[in-house]
Amino acid sequence: MSVRLAFGIMSAIHRPSTVAQLADALAPYPVVVHHDFSQQPDFAITSPNARLVPSPKRTGWANWGYSEGILLLLKHCLEHVEFDYFQLLSPTCLPIKPLCEFAGYVDEGRYQANIEWLSLDDDPQVLMHFAYRTYAPDMSLRYRALWRAYLMYGAEGGPRVEKVGLSIPLAYHGYESGRMSLRARAALGFVRLAQRGLLGRHPFGPGLRALTGGTWFGARREVCEYLVRKAAEPAIEGYFSRLTQADETLFPTLLGNSDFRIGPSNHLVNVYNGGHPRWFDSSDIDRITQSPAYFGRKFPDDASASIRRTVLDRIAPQAAAV
Repeated sequence: MSVRLAFGIMSAIHRPSTVAQLADALAPYPVVVHHDFSQQPDFAITSPNARLVPSPKRTGWANWGYSEGILLLLKHCLEHVEFDYFQLLSPTCLPIKPLCEFAGYVDEGRYQANIEWLSLDDDPQVLMHFAYRTYAPDMSLRYRALWRAYLMYGAEGGPRVEKVGLSIPLAYHGYESGRMSLRARAALGFVRLAQRGLLGRHPFGPGLRALTGGTWFGARREVCEYLVRKAAEPAIEGYFSRLTQADETLFPTLLGNSDFRIGPSNHLVNVYNGGHPRWFDSSDIDRITQSPAYFGRKFPDDASASIRRTVLDRIAPQAAAV
C-alpha cells in the first residue's frame, strides 16, 4: 500500500508489556507513545517501531492535560514522522483486522478523518447528560448548578443507550409513565438557558455546534495540522482548557464543525457496564470478528489475556501483507 500510517498511543498507568504488545501488533508502522511518567516513572518501551514523546504533559482522567497530551503527540508526529494518516489509540486498543485492510481503506481517500459525535442541539437526553461539562468551567458555580439540574432531571440509575461509543442515560423523572414530571421539565428548561448562553458566555452557537463523542479519532495529515492549529487559538484553548473531560468535546467539536470529509469511527467500543465500557472477553469474539471496525476497545490490560492472544493470532497471518 502506498499510504503511510502512523499511530499514537496515550499511556499513563497501563502495563508496559500491554503497550509494547500493541506497538508490536502495529509494526512495521511507526508508533509514537505519549507517556505520563508522573503516574508510572519506570515505564519503558523497546519495540523497534515505537518512540516516546519527549517532555510529555501531565495527564489524568477528565483534566485538560489529557487533551494537551494528545495535541503534543500530534505535533510531535507532524514534526518528526512522515505519515499520511494518523490513528489515535489507547493501551487497551488492539487492531481487530489486518493492517493491510485498514491501509487499503485509508488509501481509498473517501474520508479525511474518522470520528463520530452527538449534537447537544438534537437530543434532550444528550443535552442533559453533557451540558454541565460543555457549557461551564469545571467546578464553577454554573457547573455545579447544571450538575444539580442533571440530578433533578432524574437520568442516573435508569436505562441507557449506547451511541458513538458513549453510554447515554435515557431516563427522566416520569420516564416509566411516559410523561416528564414538572421537576424534570424545570431542569431541562434551566439547562436550555445555559445552552443559549444566558447563564454565562460560551463559544457555541450557529457557527460552532456543541458536539460530544469518542476521543479515538483517525485523521489525515492536513486534518492533524488543522487540529493543532485550531486548538491553539486563544478563544478555543481558553475555553476548553477549563472544561472537565474536554477531550470528548474538543475533538468532536473541532472536526464536526470543519469542512473535512468525516467518516465513521474506526473503533468498535465494547458494550458498557454503567458509565464505562467493559473489558472484552472470549464471549465477545463473534462481535469482534463480525464488526466492520478496524480497532477494538477495551481489551484487558494484560498481554497474556486469552482474548488478546486470540485476536492477535487471528490477524497475524494476514498482517505480513502490509
